[in-house]
Amino acid sequence: MSVVKAKQAMIAQLLEREHHFMSPASFANMDSSVSSGPNTDPWREKVIGWYFSVVSALDRQQPNIVGANPFNRTSVHVTTALLDKYLQSLPSERSRRYRRDRSAYQLLATTCLLLGMRLAHHDMAKESRQEDEERVVLGEMKRTKTHRDGMDQVDATSGSTNRGTITTADVPNASTILRISAAPKAITEDNILALVREITGSRAFPRCKSITVLDFLRTFSSSSTHACEEDGCSLGPVEAQEAYRLADSSLADSSFAGYRPSVVACAIILVVLLRSNTFGLDVSSLRQIVYRSVLGSQIDAEIQAAVRQLEVKLLRSALRPAAASTSRIIVPRAVVSTAAHVIPVETE
Repeated sequence: MSVVKAKQAMIAQLLEREHHFMSPASFANMDSSVSSGPNTDPWREKVIGWYFSVVSALDRQQPNIVGANPFNRTSVHVTTALLDKYLQSLPSERSRRYRRDRSAYQLLATTCLLLGMRLAHHDMAKESRQEDEERVVLGEMKRTKTHRDGMDQVDATSGSTNRGTITTADVPNASTILRISAAPKAITEDNILALVREITGSRAFPRCKSITVLDFLRTFSSSSTHACEEDGCSLGPVEAQEAYRLADSSLADSSFAGYRPSVVACAIILVVLLRSNTFGLDVSSLRQIVYRSVLGSQIDAEIQAAVRQLEVKLLRSALRPAAASTSRIIVPRAVVSTAAHVIPVETE
């Protein structure tokens, strides 16, 4: 299978999973209950910054993790998707309560982080096992085909490489989350566990892998230069980093919450490629290529209008200075301390 065909198959699979995960009300555009203002969650931006800070701090505390590492931007995106989907699934009165009651919002945000890291860790571990199984199968096929006596030497020596002290990820439990967040005494472990049961029993809780904007962006990321041709587009390393930065920044704006991930990803890829357009293409042609590449055949006028709306918002973010980064995670705007991170919505 060619690289282009493989990418198209991956996108088709993501779109199918997204369709299963997203509710019809939020499939193309925003639900009316979320679109009443530019940012209807008064503490959202602070909470998203806190998510990145906590995950980054946990990543630094466990620097030698091998395998599935949930302490990166993926956990923040999965956590935010869960937070948004849960709020959208509630009756309007309960949803408004979370947006007006600081303590209730703190409890919900903290519980979603606990669940989000565990969901991300589960998905990463599953993907890692699948990749390992595929490598084993390919290795067996190669050994059978070549009949080389030395083929087993790689397996025999790989485990003896000195990589220092290595560990698996220690995903925090409820009590640990409370400790590292310096949570107010009003939030207890029992409170969190009760809300965990409520969220996991709701229709908002994902029964399969959560699809986020990052899944689409990773599919289009390439180790070589960016490209935009009739058979598709790709992001080079520089463009991919900018795309991830825009995806991280978009989490802080609740007006993005009702859009499906593919639509947000399409707008991000468009903005990044439009700003680095070295393809000799006019804007209209470039748009159509990106639409087809990301959204497949699902390109109606409503979705195109949604992408254009998001482009305007993203262009504002694209003009801001780039955030500081580490090798594993970009923390928007934050200078992360090694100390405990107080839940930010406790103060005005």
